[in-house]
Amino acid sequence: MARTLRWRSSAPARPAIYAADTLAKSDTRCEVDLFDRLPAPFGLVRHGVAPDHPRIKQIAHALHRVLDQPGIRLFGNVAYGRDLGLADLRAHYDAVIMATGCERDRDLDIPGIGLRGSFGAAEFVQWIRRPPRRAHGLAAGRHAGRRDRCRERRARPARRARRLHLHFLRRPVALLGPDRVTSLRTERMALTGDGSVRGTGEMTDFPVQAVYRAIRYQGGHLAELAFDHEAGVLPHGAGRVLALAGQLVPGVYAVGWIKRGPVGLIGHTRGCALRTVGSLLADVDGLPRPTDPDPAAVEALLGGRGVRYTTWDGWLTLGKVERQLGEERGRERMKVVPREEMVELSGA
Repeated sequence: MARTLRWRSSAPARPAIYAADTLAKSDTRCEVDLFDRLPAPFGLVRHGVAPDHPRIKQIAHALHRVLDQPGIRLFGNVAYGRDLGLADLRAHYDAVIMATGCERDRDLDIPGIGLRGSFGAAEFVQWIRRPPRRAHGLAAGRHAGRRDRCRERRARPARRARRLHLHFLRRPVALLGPDRVTSLRTERMALTGDGSVRGTGEMTDFPVQAVYRAIRYQGGHLAELAFDHEAGVLPHGAGRVLALAGQLVPGVYAVGWIKRGPVGLIGHTRGCALRTVGSLLADVDGLPRPTDPDPAAVEALLGGRGVRYTTWDGWLTLGKVERQLGEERGRERMKVVPREEMVELSGA
């Protein structure tokens, strides 16, 4: 009898979904479970980019078609290391693919970086995409608040012009201030002619009220697995996760930014998934067998631990609500952002 391969991926952003799609289309009979620590799928496509962008809508539709396939299940609001550990996954799955991405800001090791008013780009994106009020409150109070907002708009002074200054060949040296950022100190750099730069020793202090660093994202350490803290990725060989001593961790793989760092576009992501799945399929005959491969066992495990997980049907329900909220405001969709509200509307 042909072996049915069961594997789990975390989290269902583009890399994991591409990997699921590749495996589902392979000649190997398989069942795929996708786990996401957020209640809704699609990663940055949903949580980090404007939903009305034409290119993003196309990607979202493609990802939707993948997750809508039979044999692929979604478990949202489930965090690796909190709700499930590596031993749990190995007990229920033939293979595990880590696709946790890079969610935190890369550190900038200069004096004063911890002062108030110093932020990372990831933190800024998290803040800027939040609505000022709860989505339902916004929709329900839309008419009642319109008159007040008009009065506020009339009372406001004329908007001041804003200017953007770009300073090239400036290296951040320190953030200055007694308890919060008041200025940014930089060193002027000079081109060396060989593609690199050198410091000149000339310093300039720019008065500022806040500083936002955007020096790439970085992955976070995953419990029970080795981690390359300098590169911010899981150590691997062709997608096969490695231990500290360099030996393979049987049945554990990586895909996406947690595998290669925060680089590459959509085409790179799909190619990355193809290579990782290729390694997995080449290893099929030697993968460790799970002790309890029954698909219902995972649901029982999460239920027994009191985890309020969301499902694909729950996501469809949440999507319907968001489209209704958007229609009321003349938009295609209005995201529900508060986590508990997402879980409730998903019927977890």
